[in-house]
Amino acid sequence: MRTNLPVSRREHEMCDGMTLMSTTDLQSRLTYANAAFVEVSGFEIHELVGQPHNIVRHPDMPPEAFADMWATLQQDQSWSALVKNRRKNGDHYWVRANATGIKRQGRTVGYMSVRTKPGRDEVLAAEKLYAAFRTGRARGWRFHKGLVIRSGLLKGLSALQWMPAAWRVRLGVLGLLASCVAAASLPLGSMAATGALMAGAAALACLWIEQQVTRPLKAVLAHAQLVACGQPARQCSRRQTAGTVATRPDRSVLQAVPWCPDQ
Repeated sequence: MRTNLPVSRREHEMCDGMTLMSTTDLQSRLTYANAAFVEVSGFEIHELVGQPHNIVRHPDMPPEAFADMWATLQQDQSWSALVKNRRKNGDHYWVRANATGIKRQGRTVGYMSVRTKPGRDEVLAAEKLYAAFRTGRARGWRFHKGLVIRSGLLKGLSALQWMPAAWRVRLGVLGLLASCVAAASLPLGSMAATGALMAGAAALACLWIEQQVTRPLKAVLAHAQLVACGQPARQCSRRQTAGTVATRPDRSVLQAVPWCPDQ
């Protein structure tokens, strides 16, 4: 794995509303970088185009994350995770990276990455989590399409993280069906109880599908619409945050990697 040195302990914080975009060929050589990417990376455009995308890779990133990214992309699926990148001067910046293949006539001809600013709590949790992978303290956990899930026999405990959308819908329908079977087994005279059970089951099924499928899809669509309409990146005029963070993260706020490595 490429190691870019030197590195500093200074963080370059992206501005709210910034969207970093880039494209690469199949060999991961940069073919395009928007102005926001050029600004945040600290490189000039001619220093980026034609170079491997890992020119901005920070050595603090665990190799498992990028192995998972390539495995996911090669399955024609999108990959999303928090990534710590290195600037030209050795400073670092955090992004929520979303990578996907570029299709032409049914064939993948390259890759596109869209990066936005993550929340501070997510950054703190990811910093601690990735350190655990680098130091071998993440046994029993692995990357899966950008998520960190349990491995081996305990994989089922992370099912709601990696379960496909189709199976989330099926679970809701199966739950409703099971309630119907239970209602049918009630005595014929208990129509009120049957109706209440059916209404409650329908409400729970709708709530499940809303939480597990509809709401996430709406969020993805909203972000895709912003990117598609070319929302410009805002220029950053405030002073950038320097130094490192030492606050203990709350694992509940890091949706992509909801785990605290010392547990």
